Amino acid sequence: MEIDSEHVHIDDAVQSGPGHTTVRFQITPGSSKTGFGGYDPWRKCIKVSIRSQPRKGEANAELISILAEWLGVDESKVDIVSGKKDRSKSVSIQGISEAKVLEVLKKLQEEA
Repeated sequence: MEIDSEHVHIDDAVQSGPGHTTVRFQITPGSSKTGFGGYDPWRKCIKVSIRSQPRKGEANAELISILAEWLGVDESKVDIVSGKKDRSKSVSIQGISEAKVLEVLKKLQEEA
């Protein structure tokens, strides 16, 4: 059985904490479309393209919105805990397991 190396690496971007799961992202604001961009093995993070521009929190708001949609949680459960003014971000999602987050990310990877 062959192991999909992309899926193995996705695990490196996700960390479980008490009552939450944290995921590292690299976003590309001002893109032609919003979507999952795969895994960046050098930065050990998930790449996401965002249509919004990085001004007045627009790109951050869109990231929170798309993550909430993908994970099936309310936007109030998604919080950018570091990198609010940077393309590299750590995002905490309350009330969702690491296993569920990985399941969703792996499905998005397969569809990309």
